[in-house]
Order: sequence, then C-alpha cells, then structure tokens
Amino acid sequence: SRTVQEIQTANLYANYNKTIDEAHNFALTAGAFYNTRFQYSLAASRQDLLSEDLNDFNLAKSETMSISGGRSRCINQGLFYRAAYDYKGIYLMEFNGRYDGSSRFPKGIRYGFFPSVAVGYNMSKEPWWRKALPWWSTMKVRYSHGTVGSDNTTANWLYLTYWSNNGSAITEGAAPNENARWETAVKRDLGFEMGWLDDRLTLNVDFYNEDRRDILTSPIVTPFVATSYKDINAGAIKKHGVELEVRYNHVFANSLAMEVGAIFGVSENRITIYEDLPYAKEYQKQTGTQYGAMR
Repeated sequence: SRTVQEIQTANLYANYNKTIDEAHNFALTAGAFYNTRFQYSLAASRQDLLSEDLNDFNLAKSETMSISGGRSRCINQGLFYRAAYDYKGIYLMEFNGRYDGSSRFPKGIRYGFFPSVAVGYNMSKEPWWRKALPWWSTMKVRYSHGTVGSDNTTANWLYLTYWSNNGSAITEGAAPNENARWETAVKRDLGFEMGWLDDRLTLNVDFYNEDRRDILTSPIVTPFVATSYKDINAGAIKKHGVELEVRYNHVFANSLAMEVGAIFGVSENRITIYEDLPYAKEYQKQTGTQYGAMR
C-alpha cells in the first residue's frame, strides 16, 4: 500500500507603517492565504506468496486479490488584517480579524469571520512614573478579547457521504451533516507585565477565560441504528485559569550571564454541553465533568 500527501500553500500580504509627530505610531497589515491538501492512496493484496523473501504482487499464485485506492482534497482560504496604534508606546490598541473559509462545510456557512481587539497601558513609560519609581522599570496592563474558529475534524467534507466498492457490493459511508459549521472559541485575557531593576527581575501574570462552542464531535448512536454519522456541532467547553512567570537575569563583571525562571499555572476545563445518552447513568455522563480528567 502507498499513501501520498501533498500540501500547497500561498500567502500574499502587505505592510504599512506610519509615525506622526514622533508620537503617534500606526501599523497596518492585510493579506490573503490559500492552503490545499491532496491525499492519494493505493493498496493491493494477493494471497499465497511463492517466496517469503520476495514480497511482490506478481509472485502470488492465489486468484483471490483486492485492489483499493482513493484521493481527497481539502481547501482553506481567506483574508486577514491587523491594525495597530500606540501613542509613544504608552497607550496601545490593536485590531485583528480573519475571514476564513473551509471546504469541509457546506455552501452558505462555509466562511466565518473571527475578530479580536486588544488594548494596553504601559504606565512605566509615563514621565511621572519614571520620576516617582525609577527602580520599577516596567509596569504594563493589557486586555484582549477575541474569537477564533476551528474546522478540526477527520472528514474532508462533512456535508457529503462516501461510497465504496469492496468488490462484491457498493456501500454507503457515514451519513452526512448538512448543517456542519465552524466551532468557535471566545477568548479573554487580562495580563500584567512587571519588571524591576532595569528588568533584571520580571513577573508576568495572566488571567484567562475561554468559552468554546459548537465543538465538532462524533455523535453517540445506539446499536439499533444501522449506520454511523459524521461529526456534528454538539459540544461546549469552558476554560479559565491563571499563569505566572517569574525570571531573574544578571550579568557579572566578567560578562558571564545567568538567568533563572519559573512558571506556575492553575486552570480548569469543564464540559458544559455534551450529547450524553438519555439513559446513561450519572457517572457515565460527560456534561459537567472536567475535560480529560480520569474517571
């Protein structure tokens, strides 16, 4: 058997930067992308080999043989942009957006728009801060809020079914999902960046929250249904936590440098929506449990 995968990627983008009065800084990026994945497969088998050392299809004498193969193609394409502004590095603002399309979804709901915004205040660059706290070299507060999309699934076309020929019959594959759509995650992050003694000692603290909806997951089908189904948008997970990173660096007189650091984090992932079987016992249900936890 042989499987070949080919990936073709193209990106086109442009940047623009402008500074006005040595205070107002603007940056703009816009572009488009295209990604396609081809996969080809071919397999052949035949029984009763004449030699165990020579593995060749023509050296088998059995009339029982099978040949199978196929090819598939998946495409992602879209547009993206980034617009940023800052005033002397003190007041910061950034807008991002993506307009993504995936061949995995049907026409009409194939594309999704996923924007985000971020703001920040670097108060350590204020003249009054430098005068009052010269030893406190960095103090920055930032907040971001945005949406990202995912088409993470094993099927190339969720809205179409597959047919296969096993030599004696033509069979239908998993039933299609004609309402398949992007799964989305709304992410929020509040961060603090601090540094002392010319940033020899730094501390970063991040509080984050994520609400992931319409997760593509395999539907649970009872044994009485004589078929399988492609992934459906039937899951949701909420995640929140805090992460701390502390670092210290020092350069000695002989130019020898050292740096030590540590990262500490606490987080929780909880399944808020899942298609549990209606007759399942409580300990068998996923809704309300921690994602990935041993049960």
